[in-house]
Amino acid sequence: MCPLDKHDVAKKALAALTNPRVLVDPIPPAVLKCIKEAVVESKTKSAIDMQGIPPALLHTLFPFQLRGIKFALSRAGRCIIAYV
Repeated sequence: MCPLDKHDVAKKALAALTNPRVLVDPIPPAVLKCIKEAVVESKTKSAIDMQGIPPALLHTLFPFQLRGIKFALSRAGRCIIAYV
């Protein structure tokens, strides 16, 4: 497995192989797009600014509530919140 940013280099190197026993199928573009979006999303999640939330409030939240806040902040507040 190679890092996603090295995908094109790996693809070219594998395509240059002349051994007839080596068959390389390309990763479908839709799959590459999903992987790239997931990588961007995970980087965004780690950079969420929680400093605007009072520490006293953060300490009273349950883990699922904290995940919900992080989810909303990672999407600039664009989310639907339901309480059942």
